[in-house]
Amino acid sequence: MSDSAYSITAGISAILLAVLFPIVWLAIPFSMLDGDIEHEIMKDLMTLSVSDLLFIITGALEVYVFIALRSLCKDLINGKGLEWIINIQIGCLILLYSSACLNVGVALLDPETASTVMELILGSYIVFMITMSFVVSLLTLVIGVLLLQFWQTLETSLRAFSILLVMSGIFFISVIFAFAATLLYSVALITFAFYLLGSSRSTVEVV
Repeated sequence: MSDSAYSITAGISAILLAVLFPIVWLAIPFSMLDGDIEHEIMKDLMTLSVSDLLFIITGALEVYVFIALRSLCKDLINGKGLEWIINIQIGCLILLYSSACLNVGVALLDPETASTVMELILGSYIVFMITMSFVVSLLTLVIGVLLLQFWQTLETSLRAFSILLVMSGIFFISVIFAFAATLLYSVALITFAFYLLGSSRSTVEVV
């Protein structure tokens, strides 16, 4: 795949992720708040629905976008330490979204067995999701801070992207500003997409 085609693909992925991320991490979880949260989580894990498909697609897109960011850092700023942090972020994202495998596995069991399994692992599942979400949020903050170290070499859109990553990372960690953090993260993704799509046009013009 040419650099131009790769930038276009990554840019479109970032835009799709910006749309899906709030749906998966805000709209769907908020729909569970009407009842007992643990019961709603258990019920969700014991069935397969469109939300599970959206969760998997969101995970794949987010991993792909961070792979694109790692490639960008390697080409533009040669930030070896930053590349390692992004690699860790990619690994953590894969772990976080691989929780969908549990959803699929439990949903395939008969209702009685699934209920028994969920009673045994629900607490661990919730702790895992909270822990991984915190780690991913912290790494998002760190990546934003490290990007800002290359302020002089970054284009305006990448500077804005870095600042938005820092802000969303801080807000995610605070928990109480999770709603604002999700929206900021989506704006950051759109900003990154604009850079990628703009760079693809520049590549085509040069060629």
